[in-house]
Amino acid sequence: AVALAREIDKARGLAFGGLMTYPAAGRAAEAETWLADARNALAASGLACERISSGGTPDMWRAGEASVVTEYRPGTYIYLDR
Repeated sequence: AVALAREIDKARGLAFGGLMTYPAAGRAAEAETWLADARNALAASGLACERISSGGTPDMWRAGEASVVTEYRPGTYIYLDR
């Protein structure tokens, strides 16, 4: 994550804005662990990670448990898009 964020941050016209995931249903805790580790690695390398975005309709009811996540995107269920 750090190497990619550095490449994005130094590219002309781009700015690293944060991390995003769509965790598999029932595996949000694993994704949160990875996101926290990635955020900490980014911070240690001097890159700010202002946004951590996660989402998915199956685990929406547990969104409040994701302490590292700054925004939650519900899935596409509301659009009946399968």
